[in-house]
Amino acid sequence: MRYIGFVLCALGLAGCSAPTAVSAPVADSATHVMLTQQLIVRFDDRRNEAAARASLDALGAYAGYALVYVRPMSGDAHVLRPAQKLDPAAFDALLLKLRTAPGVTYVEPDRVMRPS
Repeated sequence: MRYIGFVLCALGLAGCSAPTAVSAPVADSATHVMLTQQLIVRFDDRRNEAAARASLDALGAYAGYALVYVRPMSGDAHVLRPAQKLDPAAFDALLLKLRTAPGVTYVEPDRVMRPS
């Protein structure tokens, strides 16, 4: 009886699709629905939490906004957020600016991923 439950569970999970990534912000911020004020950032040197916190002032100065460290993530990424709440256009501008920052591998909005 126990094995039937496992098989049914496995069959149910096999039919689920993998989560899909949320796309980057749209070019037209008027239609952009902002779901977060947080960013996932990974640095080229895969720095630890202390090094990431130490680089916040320089990264914020480059982007033109003060940044706050939120938490570390797996894969040597870090969650940051702007110190003040931004409108969608300003958030998109911050995101695009940080993507060009020296020493940054990638930046993406910290959004909940859901199965499709």
